Amino acid sequence: MIPRGDATSRPTSTFAKNALILCVSLAFSLSIAEVALRAFGYKPWQPQPLDVSVQPGGKLFRVDPVLGYTNLPGQFTMTQATGYTWTATHGPDTLRITEPATSDTQNDSREEIWIFGCSYTYGWSLNDDETYPWLLQEKLPERRIVNFGVGGYGTINSLLQFREALKKEKTPTLIIVTYGPFHDARNTRLRKMGKANFSHSQTFGSRWRPYARLTGGSQLRIDFSELEYREFPLMRQSALIHLLENAYNDIEEDYFNSRDVSRHLLGEFATLAKKNNIRFIVAGIEEDSAGMLKDLAREGITTVDISVNLSIKGNRNVPHDGHPSFKAHQAYSRRLFEFLNETASGY
Repeated sequence: MIPRGDATSRPTSTFAKNALILCVSLAFSLSIAEVALRAFGYKPWQPQPLDVSVQPGGKLFRVDPVLGYTNLPGQFTMTQATGYTWTATHGPDTLRITEPATSDTQNDSREEIWIFGCSYTYGWSLNDDETYPWLLQEKLPERRIVNFGVGGYGTINSLLQFREALKKEKTPTLIIVTYGPFHDARNTRLRKMGKANFSHSQTFGSRWRPYARLTGGSQLRIDFSELEYREFPLMRQSALIHLLENAYNDIEEDYFNSRDVSRHLLGEFATLAKKNNIRFIVAGIEEDSAGMLKDLAREGITTVDISVNLSIKGNRNVPHDGHPSFKAHQAYSRRLFEFLNETASGY
């Protein structure tokens, strides 16, 4: 006869042994995965500070009840961590200038071209006269180029800008809206956006952002909320957890149909422009914008690809900053100018 104690201890002992083997195997597998990821250059997450100081005042933006934030009027000098400096001038309307600040814009009778976009259009890390809207202004002195670009903006911000500008500004002849796939996360206020702006809220001056959602599959809903970002535990220590967090962010982007939201926002832009008898163009500003441009073209929207290969040496403003360089902006302005000349009857 087997004693009662032996009968119960053997299964328990076996279970504990199997559990221990499983834990050790899992830990070993995770360690191997961690080492492999780091060997291939994948790293734990480290927040990237906005390594730039702003003078005067320490801030470049102010809170705006419609847009979340806008540029502060005035002239500012930015100093990057490398010591590189650049100067940006914003007019009383908060927009970056496209010609010498002495120009009399109040009594300017020239027809206008409005350009909407993000930091690429704004010209982050470049002086006023190095941005592509300024360079385009030099090519088209008979028109007034208005640069609505603001660092960190998505299509949602640009659409709201356009709506507000139509209430108080004279109607332009043409508007150009730039698009890059990275705008998708901004338009739907995803984790990716919060992550990218994790260290920037003090410089941006506000964490409140507009965002859009599709309801019923085709109806746009625009709302406001505070930009938040919650890290995955240990993602600053583990490359594997950081990889999983990035995968989760990609799933979220698909769940909210961020690309479709951007397409609908651009469609709203086109509808509003047509209603006001304004010519409308979407300009792809990154190489992987081609898919969106094709979709919009099928809907009858005029598009142009002005992108440059930012992986080519000299097209980014490195080592000072990762944004497009003066050389890239020269290409943007040249391609826009050539396209407008080809379709001169519309501008």
